[in-house]
Amino acid sequence: MRVFDSMPKSVGRAQLKSGLRRSGKPALKAIQAGARGISESMASSIKIRVIPSTKVPALSIGPDPDHWWAYLWEYGTGVYGPKGKVIELQAHDPSVMSGPGLAHPIKTSKGVKATPFMRTGWDRTKEKVRANFIGDTFITIERYAKRLLKQTYSGKLSKAGKKALGI
Repeated sequence: MRVFDSMPKSVGRAQLKSGLRRSGKPALKAIQAGARGISESMASSIKIRVIPSTKVPALSIGPDPDHWWAYLWEYGTGVYGPKGKVIELQAHDPSVMSGPGLAHPIKTSKGVKATPFMRTGWDRTKEKVRANFIGDTFITIERYAKRLLKQTYSGKLSKAGKKALGI
């Protein structure tokens, strides 16, 4: 931990992002395996992304924007009106919904039952991801710090290394 605290923030963030990507691979594989039961193209669109704009880098595993509909499979769909109130289907025609807040009847379906694959994949692998992250990140940071130290003592520290160390 002392090694990480002594490193400049930009170097630490780069090492964190690298560690997040590597440690998330077991979850990625589990989520992709669950998605293959729904659609092969959706499974291949699921990737690991590191979100750098947050205060501490965060990990996101999910489909690309072209496969936005994956979330409909994960959570299911239903017939909801304003403020989440369930809208009753008309008795005489179950393909039409009406109710408070709707100006006119709307044709609809009863929705899609939830088929969770992302959450179940995460739940199966989260302990492994955490253990990988802790082990891998600190090994990577120590290796980086030792390399900079060796370069400093040998006089071969690059401009990028000097900038990382604030020299």
